[in-house]
Amino acid sequence: MSSTPYPKDWPENMAKECAAIEGTYSNFSEPVPGQEGTQSLFSLMGLLGVSNRRGERITILLPSPESLEVSGIVDKRRFPNETTRVKCNNEGALEISYASGEIAELGPVRGARDITVQKATDGTLIVEKKELATALLGWIFPYHQRDTRWYRFRPVK
Repeated sequence: MSSTPYPKDWPENMAKECAAIEGTYSNFSEPVPGQEGTQSLFSLMGLLGVSNRRGERITILLPSPESLEVSGIVDKRRFPNETTRVKCNNEGALEISYASGEIAELGPVRGARDITVQKATDGTLIVEKKELATALLGWIFPYHQRDTRWYRFRPVK
């Protein structure tokens, strides 16, 4: 189990409506103290396996409070879909939820990823990623992992 706290030097005030997240952002996050590596915004938004060049711009649109469109140079995706739910919460954050599950040779595996996206008052996009994995390894041993990470993306023109 690991968790990264919200970085102390990041803005505390967030926009109060989901529509504020619309815009174009850098595809790669800033480094976070105490957290390894950076993250692709395309991957966080559910576009795993899509090829993106470093530094590519990502555009986010909200056609409605329950839908999301994410586009880059090489691809465009709309959500919700069969594995992804999208909703705007009461604090003005966009919540994106993914779920997966399978029966593998070593036992059942279930995973969930919850992404919360908000626009900070300094114009950056703040993303919180919570992941949960549970499994029954060898059909005998329970396994449980929880992880929380933070990412910040700069707006680009």
